[in-house]
Amino acid sequence: MKKRISLILFASLLFCLLLTGCGNADTPKTDSFIGTWHGTYTFNEKEFTVDLHLNEDNSYTKDYTIDGVFAETETGVYTMENGDILLHAVNEQAYARYKFIDNALVNNNHPLYKVD
Repeated sequence: MKKRISLILFASLLFCLLLTGCGNADTPKTDSFIGTWHGTYTFNEKEFTVDLHLNEDNSYTKDYTIDGVFAETETGVYTMENGDILLHAVNEQAYARYKFIDNALVNNNHPLYKVD
């Protein structure tokens, strides 16, 4: 009987250790997202540049240039969900989801890398 209780306790402890040790190692702390993220990509033979500024108060600005010419600034708030950043633009119903992959924020296969 004692051997069975010991085995059950050991199995329970092992299960708990596995659960707590299986976090996503690629997901940084929330405050490490704060700062400026930069990326470029080509779409329809035009070069897009994106500068995303994530602020401590959960607000953001995202500046776009197309072929080196300023296009627009988007503003809003961001939230975190399962290690992803969701950008909620002012006056928009939808949001943009950025996943953290290989030290980059990625949306539609377009990575942004932290510059500060």
